[in-house]
Formats: sequence, structure tokens, C-alpha cells
Amino acid sequence: MNPVDRFVLAHRARIDRLLLAAAVALPLLALAVAGCIAMRLIDFGARSGAAVTFLVIYVAPLVLAVPLWFRGRLEVPWRVRVLDLTVTALAFVRFAVRNVLPFSGHMLFLTYSALSPPVGRRYRLLAIALLVETTVLKLWIWRDSRSWLPGLIAGLAAAAIGRVIAGRPKPPSPAS
Repeated sequence: MNPVDRFVLAHRARIDRLLLAAAVALPLLALAVAGCIAMRLIDFGARSGAAVTFLVIYVAPLVLAVPLWFRGRLEVPWRVRVLDLTVTALAFVRFAVRNVLPFSGHMLFLTYSALSPPVGRRYRLLAIALLVETTVLKLWIWRDSRSWLPGLIAGLAAAAIGRVIAGRPKPPSPAS
């Protein structure tokens, strides 16, 4: 067992609590920033209304989903965790530095996370709901098909790679 796996195993309960706290704190932070913008404590000028809407309906739901997803990923093989972190980092970079990467970080992360086993049924439903929301916002509200489709394709490709590197579960050995 590698050192990271030993650490995760030894601190599983603490990590789980930390991720649950993040699932509450991060959306609340996004909503607090939106509130500060709405009350003009933070100045976005003419784009304040758009920034509030963006934070409330686009950012807050995703920052709720990410820690919830990671809770179910602590026991996957280390190779898969590396892919998980890579996909998450790419999605974050796309969010933080807009238009540097040609794909939607939301579509990449949500597609990958929804299709990555093992994913619980409740998380998969959340991811699918957020995929629908992202699709509606990107295609019908913002008219942004340029990043939506590459994000979907990248998420599907990453999920396929994840299934390959996770390997097939070993069949149960016959009782002797």
C-alpha cells in the first residue's frame, strides 16, 4: 500500500468530515460573495447582476457537488485518483482563467464525475441535474456551444480512460 493510501485509510473519517464541511462552506461562500455584490459591497459595475446570477446558479451548485463526489472517491485506486485530480484541476483552471482552455470545466467535471464508478445513485442524480442545468445555461441562455461540446467530449474521454485504468474488478475466487 502506498503512503497516500495509508494516509487516507488512517484518516478516512476526518477527511470525510472535512469534505462534508467543504460541501456546505463552499456554496455558502459563493452565496456570500453574491450577496456582497448585490449589496454593492463588491463593485462589478454594470455586470453586477450577471455576476450574482452566475455565482448563485452556476458556481454554488458545482462547489457543492465537488466535495460530495470526492467523498466517494477516497478508496479508488491511486491511478484513478490522479485522473480525478487532473480532471478537477483542469475544470478549476478553466473556471479561474476563462478562455484559456477550449472546453467547459463544468461539462468536463460533471460528465466525468457522473460516469466514474463507483458513484452513488444520489450523487449521479445530482451530477445529471447539474449537467442539464449547465446545458440549458450554456446552449440556450448564453449561446456557448463552443465550450459545451468540447467539455462534454473531454468528460466522456476522461471517464473512458478512468474505466480502463481502474481495471476490471477481480472475480471472486472459488471456495476451496
